[in-house]
Order: sequence, then C-alpha cells, then structure tokens
Amino acid sequence: MSDVDRAGNVIGGIRKLITKTPAPRDDRLDVNEAIRETIVLTRGEALKNGVLVLTELAEGLPLIQGDRVQHNKSS
Repeated sequence: MSDVDRAGNVIGGIRKLITKTPAPRDDRLDVNEAIRETIVLTRGEALKNGVLVLTELAEGLPLIQGDRVQHNKSS
C-alpha cells in the first residue's frame, strides 16, 4: 500500500469518526505488516527525536480481525 493510499484511508477514517459513522472492523490484518506500516509512518518523528526502532517479528502468525485505518490512528 502506498503512502498516498494510507493517507487516503486515514483521512477517510477521520471523516467517519467525525460523522459518527461506525468504521468497519472486518478487515483481515497481518500484525507484522501493521507494525511495519506504523514504523514507516512514524519514522520521521523517531529520527527527529533520536529514537532507533529495532524489531524482531514472528513469522507465520495468523491474520487478525480489525480496522486497517484504526491501527495507525495514533500516528
């Protein structure tokens, strides 16, 4: 997923929150991919603050149910 697509999803999620439209939570998510996307989205802030992020992710985890946009809401 490109940064443009992610930004569009985040904006769409914010619009749903503002209009009180319940966000769908039926996406099947790869936990590792969600972590990687969050790191990419927060990389600039981490670098600016001298933070080094190291990950050790387990492979072969089952998909989880959730909202693809909500996992990035705090960034």
